[in-house]
Amino acid sequence: MAAAATEATAVVPPEATLPVAEGLSAYSTSADVARVLGAHAAGKVALVTGASSGLGFEMARTLLHCGAHVVGAVLPAENTPALVERLTAAAQDAAYFKDSAAAATAADADAAAATGATAAEVPAIGSLELLSVDLGDLVSVRAAAAAFLARHTVLHLLVNNAGVMAVPLGASAQGFERHFAINYLGHWELTRLLLPALRRAQPARVVNVASAAHALLGPADGVGWAALGAPAAAFPVRYHPWSGYATSKLMLILHAAELMRREGAHGVVAASVHPGSVGGTQLFSHLPVAHGVRLALAPRIWEFILHGPRPVTKNVREGAATPLAVLLAPALPAAGAYYSDCATVPRTDRFVSPVAYDAAAAARLWTATEALVAKALPADAADAPAAADAA
Repeated sequence: MAAAATEATAVVPPEATLPVAEGLSAYSTSADVARVLGAHAAGKVALVTGASSGLGFEMARTLLHCGAHVVGAVLPAENTPALVERLTAAAQDAAYFKDSAAAATAADADAAAATGATAAEVPAIGSLELLSVDLGDLVSVRAAAAAFLARHTVLHLLVNNAGVMAVPLGASAQGFERHFAINYLGHWELTRLLLPALRRAQPARVVNVASAAHALLGPADGVGWAALGAPAAAFPVRYHPWSGYATSKLMLILHAAELMRREGAHGVVAASVHPGSVGGTQLFSHLPVAHGVRLALAPRIWEFILHGPRPVTKNVREGAATPLAVLLAPALPAAGAYYSDCATVPRTDRFVSPVAYDAAAAARLWTATEALVAKALPADAADAPAAADAA
């Protein structure tokens, strides 16, 4: 396992709501971010997990539209020419990116004048490739990382976005509970393996897509040390899928903070975000109707709806705005922090877990995860052939 950086970067929890960039708000869309910050994506190598649908698709299309080389990490079954065609067509949809399209047209004309080319000869979007990975299988994660590093020496932008929500109790390839394995552990290992490319990019940005649902855990729930890395079979009969989801999202917040502390000196800036309560994604596909009714009647949920982050719900375009803004802003108001609605979320916010900004918990989680991965997948497994497909 990689040693921690000799120089630690202090992560200072924000005490106030600080905007990521002027002109962006809780109601901004991906097109707004493309207009305000899109120039910072041009020519960058960006990897987005879960790029086949939902927020991942929206972020990938936006980055591609803004001129990045996008590596869309998807499940092997989703790695198809049809997805490449869909993403490419989506990125080229000028009507979808109305404001940014106008800015891009002006930029194309300037570039053409400087090179003597016509505007039509200037590439309209970036480039795209797909990378197969099953985040619930550490062997697949290692193969995907090896495949990426064989093609790219640098990685400027990494979005750890893919995930599952409220799934029934089940085991990952290594036997872990699925929320923990897919949402957190697979992304932790992928990020660790890609650190050489992130360090070489200097500066690089890592964004973990977390959730305000992490605050549904009571203060006493903490990180869930007792269940950390426990086999799925060891969970009690009364397994609660929302607790599993919330815990995995809290872990992503802590991961971003500790990654920032360890890697900030190497030019790697990390943060976590709540994209909003986004409808129209596959996250809800595992939610039984009966469970949804019980959830809707829970007092804590209504407290969240009535007094939590605004707006209460967002569409995919709005949901992608905060992670994209945090990914592309030249400088963040608070590195390593947790963001929502294109701004920092103060540590005193009632819908931020008291554990979210606990530096000791973040360090402990990192160390425990490091040991867990080493035990689950011995070093010789890292030398397995890089079987991940790339298109």
